[in-house]
Amino acid sequence: MMKRLLALLFLGVLLVVSMASCAQTTQDVFWWGHTSVALEEEKKGNLQEAKAKYVEACQRAIVHQLGDEKIADSLFNLGAFDFRQGHTKSALENLKNALALYEKEAEPKNKKIGPTLAYIAATYIKSYALFEGRPYANRLRKLGKFCDGDEARFVKRVLEYYEIDIEKYEKGVAELKPLADTGDPDAQYQLADTYYEGPNGRQMTSEIFSLLNSAAEQGNADAQFHLGVMYHNGQGCEVNKEKARNYFRIAAENNHSGAQFNYFVDLKQGIGGPKNEKEALTWLEKSAAQGYPAAQEQLQRLKGQN
Repeated sequence: MMKRLLALLFLGVLLVVSMASCAQTTQDVFWWGHTSVALEEEKKGNLQEAKAKYVEACQRAIVHQLGDEKIADSLFNLGAFDFRQGHTKSALENLKNALALYEKEAEPKNKKIGPTLAYIAATYIKSYALFEGRPYANRLRKLGKFCDGDEARFVKRVLEYYEIDIEKYEKGVAELKPLADTGDPDAQYQLADTYYEGPNGRQMTSEIFSLLNSAAEQGNADAQFHLGVMYHNGQGCEVNKEKARNYFRIAAENNHSGAQFNYFVDLKQGIGGPKNEKEALTWLEKSAAQGYPAAQEQLQRLKGQN
């Protein structure tokens, strides 16, 4: 009787595990389906539908416990999507959480970290470049030891971007500050750029914002563009999408290719003001004509849909 009972219990356990395994396989398929649809919708320019599918894939991975790696993949996909659309704050939060899960998945097993982790670490750091990038360079340096080949070279290039030449930084400040103090807009922009590329960039947001604001008022297109980025992301100021859009427009009219692309995004998605897809396309074409990579890629996608 006991043997029979144990056999039934064992059969029951096997059945539960088997059913759970089948269910997880089905959920894996659904997860991959949502992810694939999201990517296709994004390629078509259907950004709201794409976002919904990226979010749904993420929720499915968490709710159905598909494992840290798939949850990390989902968070990365969602974060990368937000980053491509210029939504830096939400992108960083998702990328940060994904990176933590990738680290958890990789390091205890001391296994090689594939391209995804190197890419997410680099993306996370690069997207944090304005004021906050360098503290995370040490994390990428640590993760880089798990990479080899092309990935190792990629990580090395990203890290080189964050190496600070203190002597060069101090010399630049010494040369630019007297000119900036006279009100020279180019010197003001270059000094702001030097500050945020320097070792204390995050602590100098108010100085950087003030310099950019002064240079922008005097017609410096780079300052106008970066002021738009700061308003968009809430760096050195409160988030203000209307002001961000206005500065992107001003810089775009001042022939700044990056601003032309950002203004295209705002017009197409109705960020900081009403949608205007016809005008958006005009600015996309202008940006692409100047060789701005993101604009050229987006324009190519749109042409492929027609």
